Amino acid sequence: MTLQRQLITFLFVGGLNTLFGYSWYALFIFLGLPYLYASLLASSLSLLFNFKMTGTFVFGSKNNAGFLKFIGVFVIASTVSTLGVTFMTHVTSNLYLAGFVAIFPAAATSFTLNKFITFKSRASATIPIATSRDLFAGSSAVADDRLCGQGQLSARHDRT
Repeated sequence: MTLQRQLITFLFVGGLNTLFGYSWYALFIFLGLPYLYASLLASSLSLLFNFKMTGTFVFGSKNNAGFLKFIGVFVIASTVSTLGVTFMTHVTSNLYLAGFVAIFPAAATSFTLNKFITFKSRASATIPIATSRDLFAGSSAVADDRLCGQGQLSARHDRT
C-alpha cells in the first residue's frame, strides 16, 4: 500500500474509531452510568477497536504483539495533543480552534510511530540505497531484505 493510501486509510479509521468510541460513551450514559465510568469504558473499548482496525486496515498487520507499543504511542500522541492545545492557548483564546489545530501534530505523531514502531514490517523497514555508480549508470539499487533485519544493507543491482 502506498504511503498516500495508508494516510487516507489512517484518517478514515480514525474517524470510524471516534464514532465507535462516542457511540459506546453515549450508550453507557443512556444506560445510566456516571460519565467518568462511561468515558473510561468507552475509551478502553475504543483503544482495542482502534488497535485492531489500524493494524489490519492501515498497516496490514494481524499481530497482537504490538498492543503495549500501541498504548505507548497513544500516550505519546495524547501528550503531543495536550502540548499542542497548551501552545495554541498562547496564540488564540478560542479553545475549539486550539483543540482542532492540535489534532494535526498528534495524528502525524501517531501515524509515524505506529508505522515505524508498533506495526513495523520487514517491508516498511527496507531502505532502498543507491551508490554513485548506480546513479550514473542508470541502474537501480534495492536493499536486500534478508540483511535489513540484521541492520546491514547490501545493494542488489538491476541492469537494464
